[in-house]
Amino acid sequence: MTERCRSFIRMSLIAIVCAPALASCGTDIGECDMNALGGSTVQGQLAPHTGQELVNNSCAGGTCHSSSAKGPARNGAPAELDFDVVPADNSPAEVARALSGGSNVHDEAEEMWELIDSGQMPPEGKRAALASNDKETIRNWLACGAEVVAAPKVSVSVPADLTGIHGALSGLVCKSCHSNGPDNNFLSGDACAMYSALVGKTSSSSGACGTAKLPLVTAGKPDESLFLQKLSASPAPACGSTMPLASPPLGGTDPALVASIRTWILEGATKPAGCP
Repeated sequence: MTERCRSFIRMSLIAIVCAPALASCGTDIGECDMNALGGSTVQGQLAPHTGQELVNNSCAGGTCHSSSAKGPARNGAPAELDFDVVPADNSPAEVARALSGGSNVHDEAEEMWELIDSGQMPPEGKRAALASNDKETIRNWLACGAEVVAAPKVSVSVPADLTGIHGALSGLVCKSCHSNGPDNNFLSGDACAMYSALVGKTSSSSGACGTAKLPLVTAGKPDESLFLQKLSASPAPACGSTMPLASPPLGGTDPALVASIRTWILEGATKPAGCP
């Protein structure tokens, strides 16, 4: 049994003991500021809370606490303790998955905050560490009851330049895997670093493409660029899986962003202004 499993079991036992006097037990999450939640609960304008999106991207996102992650892909996360809290689309199945994840978050809020606040979650080397302002956003969402707005992330038009594309991808689940660890770390720095990591570079021999050494981004040739292939809804990439891993491809959930990436590559994959 992993230490995290033992930790969650301890939390369950504490909850039973503390049930008659919750005010004196558990981790203090702090006060709720409803004005800082972000998102929208207005019918016709539904959008996930900012903390809700951060938990979905950092804790779930196809690995660890995701219902689509199995075996080693869970990185030690207890089975069925899933935190998928943003639906990929408006289908009943995705909405139900998000509401189920929200129920789990609500039940484990104090333990979650203790692990996040201490830096134990996300696991070091597996996911990108949370910035202090992101931690505060999650804390506030948990303190406000971890309400799940059962609507997918709102697609926002992004300019077809790498600075805008980098900013948009950094706000998605992509950053949790592609800013550290063994994967291509094109989101570990700024837009200039992303350019250096992708344009004119080839796939790693240790990845799903093996020794094929396929081009990640070839200026002027989007259909030959593995980076775009991985994000597109169709056709299938030359090797490996579409991205995000174990989730609908980005081209299906945010076609406007993928269209901007295609245009950027087609127009020459221009280096961001100010890059060396």
